[in-house]
Amino acid sequence: MQPFRSLWLATAVGVLAMAAAHWAGGRWPAPVPFPQAAPLIRATHYTADVSAPDFWSRADLAQATKDFRAIRKAGFNTVILIVSWTGFQPRLDPASRSEEHYRLLDGLIAAAGREGLDVLLRVGYAHDISNTPDKLHHDRAPGLFRDAATQKAWLAYLHDVQEVASAHPNFRYAFLTWEDFFFFDYTFAPEEARLAASERLGYPEFLRQLPEAEYRAYYGDEVKPGRVHPIPAYNTRPIAAFSRFWDEWLLRLFAESRTVMPNLNMEVRVDCDPVPEPERFVCHERTFDLGGAPNATTIIYYTPAWGADNKGDLASVNEAMARFDYLLAQVRKHTENPIFIDQFNFVDNTPGFERNTRIDPSQMSEFLKRAGQAIAGKTAGYALWTMWDVTANIAANGEFERGLDGWRTTGATVMHSVDNGNHVHLEAGGTLSYFVREGGREGVPIRADLPFTLRFQTREASRPRFGVEVLNPQGERIFFKEGVAPDPATGVVQLGGLPYFAGRETLRILNQGGAVNIDGILLFNGRQENGIFTADGEPKPFAAEIIALNQRLAELSEAQREYGASSAQSPFVKGVSEDGWVGKRATFWMGDGTGPLYLYAYVPEGWTGYSAKLNARVSGARPTQATLHPGMNRVLLARQKPSPTLVTLECQSTVKAKRFDPANDDTRPLCFVLRQLSTASATP
Repeated sequence: MQPFRSLWLATAVGVLAMAAAHWAGGRWPAPVPFPQAAPLIRATHYTADVSAPDFWSRADLAQATKDFRAIRKAGFNTVILIVSWTGFQPRLDPASRSEEHYRLLDGLIAAAGREGLDVLLRVGYAHDISNTPDKLHHDRAPGLFRDAATQKAWLAYLHDVQEVASAHPNFRYAFLTWEDFFFFDYTFAPEEARLAASERLGYPEFLRQLPEAEYRAYYGDEVKPGRVHPIPAYNTRPIAAFSRFWDEWLLRLFAESRTVMPNLNMEVRVDCDPVPEPERFVCHERTFDLGGAPNATTIIYYTPAWGADNKGDLASVNEAMARFDYLLAQVRKHTENPIFIDQFNFVDNTPGFERNTRIDPSQMSEFLKRAGQAIAGKTAGYALWTMWDVTANIAANGEFERGLDGWRTTGATVMHSVDNGNHVHLEAGGTLSYFVREGGREGVPIRADLPFTLRFQTREASRPRFGVEVLNPQGERIFFKEGVAPDPATGVVQLGGLPYFAGRETLRILNQGGAVNIDGILLFNGRQENGIFTADGEPKPFAAEIIALNQRLAELSEAQREYGASSAQSPFVKGVSEDGWVGKRATFWMGDGTGPLYLYAYVPEGWTGYSAKLNARVSGARPTQATLHPGMNRVLLARQKPSPTLVTLECQSTVKAKRFDPANDDTRPLCFVLRQLSTASATP
């Protein structure tokens, strides 16, 4: 069974991640004879269901290590961890710290580094799976500039995160996102709530600073004493004023946050918001340059719905690419900053947005190839929201890593194993009950029109059987099924058809068989299907295209541990032709690797009597000399240490192909064909 991955993490989100955008000085030691651009980011967010000290165990970090290894194997070089404000600072107090969260963050960054992954951090994330905060994120955020205590607490949180993260060399940068401060949500609220939010945010003060003509242009005949207006209702004329206010609010938040987190960046809103005719939309281009902050990266997102009709239609590859190219061009028009796509959501099934335009599945492969070319040439890289699909689980702590927190039980004991972490040992006749809090589970996108499914793993049991019941808020049974058995091959119980959980219902599992171990309880009615692997780890049809895209981006922007003829067409290689031929001299910048270096140099078998002296120099090691003959030549190159290194291959003489093949009119000076230059630890 694929390890459970929820939508968040107390520290990070479980698959699918980011701190100092472009590495100052790069990762390669000077001098470097090649362009020293930072490697293009190839990232995925990482999610895990953790929010308390029980997560901090060898087994859990072992699972994270396995996930990071799989992420690296798929060609990603970065993981994005989600750092929630309320999780790390449970009380709105500068002195408040969840030490468990910080230990987890420290451990995850270190574990990612051991697997060769850099880390980006999304700070100020709005959702957290723990039940500890005194105020939820959306209750805190409006007071950031109107309440000194809130502002002081926010800056203390950022300072503490920066202190932990910056101790790790694989931390690149942190970033904010408009999504976590999306005050446009208030535009749908009743007028009384909009007025209260307006005063908390300081919107009237903004309006009072406007020249009279501008104020009247926004509000016409609706002027009010002291310019005290509620936040405008959705799609009304004053939305243009509130849009301008919000843009300035975000830029101020970004600038003040950078005072304690100097390498901070921000995701900007590339969507526009509706206003009445004739304007129709107001957009947020004024934020794209991040206020001119030095060394900043502008972060954006992508979905096929951007700029589309969104009528449940399918876009062709040409239509999708035209909109993607236009998006990049619009952002570039307003900033010279590097552009990073932190959510490349080329597939998406977010509940409530089912009519969004999607890319025609039959043309997805071609879209990813062409989009990859745009990413390589016009951006600093991209990230997936997840590598694996995410289950929209409303049963928190279903892996019992926080003990029985959130569960009521009889005959249940939390057990621990090194391989699987925590699980529950449920005696015969024992029960597990979970109360769904009002509103379900914050941040989980559930479908309002579908029944629920219960799924969990059983282990070490003889003919297990369960009863499953659901009680409504009044304690009345509204669902019951007995004799529920797991799949005999996998031990997984999966029961569909449970009623919709609107909140305040109770799920109860009754053990009707012998003692059994239970783990990984999921209660869901949907999955977020924007990973390249299913929640059970099966690759999707386009997974191979993403892996190929990652490889191509790596070849373009990173020194590799191995080079062949095609991958040698890279800024980190000089002197290798597209067909692999090397003339007098070739140089390679080799990436991290261990063990010796091997050169596989081919000379056509028909070149009878050919030989060439080769001198190979590896930085910091003694020179290697070899004589090349027709056929495949395997040359061991001396290497002093496994760090990135410069390799120079120089032939004492060259020839033209016509000397050995009269029909060949190639006039280049030739020595050998590069088949491979690689470390012993490189993976073919």
